[in-house]
Amino acid sequence: MMSDAQPTYRNSLGECAPTPQVATIGMFDGVHLGHLHLLRLTVGRARELGLPSVAITFEPPPARVLRPDRFPGRICSAREKLRLLGESGIDEIVTIQFDLSLAALSPEEFMGRVVERLTPVEVWVGEAFALGKNRSGDVARLSEIGETLGYRVHSVDRLTRDGKVVSSSL
Repeated sequence: MMSDAQPTYRNSLGECAPTPQVATIGMFDGVHLGHLHLLRLTVGRARELGLPSVAITFEPPPARVLRPDRFPGRICSAREKLRLLGESGIDEIVTIQFDLSLAALSPEEFMGRVVERLTPVEVWVGEAFALGKNRSGDVARLSEIGETLGYRVHSVDRLTRDGKVVSSSL
């Protein structure tokens, strides 16, 4: 789902206006076919609901901050990632600065910030998605948090090609 409209780019949650929307969250390293599938579903659902769509991503990559000695490098630059995300049809892209203080947040704290600034009615993520301290905010936990904070989580199965999961590491 390609759009001629340019997305709005934001450099923090603090730049966002609380507006009901459909959100997706991820590193989106490389913006590969699996990411594009997730983005298309997010945009499609937002259109169904008559709401804007938003992609939340992080810079630098969390692995670069948390495990710099084992960081394998990037698939594409931050600029290229934003360009590819923008071509997906998403209405807004929010890049959150990833640092040790963000990594220390619980999933409840992080999603509380997201809900305060973005007011998502739905959050779309990949089935293996996790966020928060020690990646404790998996899909099941995010769904529980969503029941309290007022959003619904949709988990998207991994995309496969030739019997292999499409992933950034592959």
